[in-house]
Amino acid sequence: EYREVCARLCGEGSRLVDRPDFESVLAEVPSVSYDTLVSIHSQDCVSRLRQAHGVHRRPGRLEAYCERWRRGESLVDLSEALDFPPCSLARLVLPALLGPSVQSRAAKCVSDPASLLSLFADDGAREPPVPPAGVDLARLVSDLQGGLGGGH
Repeated sequence: EYREVCARLCGEGSRLVDRPDFESVLAEVPSVSYDTLVSIHSQDCVSRLRQAHGVHRRPGRLEAYCERWRRGESLVDLSEALDFPPCSLARLVLPALLGPSVQSRAAKCVSDPASLLSLFADDGAREPPVPPAGVDLARLVSDLQGGLGGGH
């Protein structure tokens, strides 16, 4: 029965960025509780996310994703094409776009996109850092604010 549930929830063609139809699986396998289905799905997502993270964090791939973003593709569109959650993708792409100094602040920038602007603000105490060429900070902040909060 476990294998049957796994096949329905996490089988071929299932995507990491999509939510399965738990209700139809419950109707097909009524002996399994909703909580069990969510737990099985969660375990599968964690496993697939770990595997995908290792693939997507490779420098060559990151540079390709950054180039696609620079050409106008949004982070959400990229994540849909890659079948990789947009928040996870943003945490990988931000340091690749903005430099390694952003690595430790990437999670904060994803949860509070406006904080990204403060990284490049003139606070008067020092020379303000300049965003790398080809990076439109306003667009990046907008992409983070608008796209990542939309149920992804």
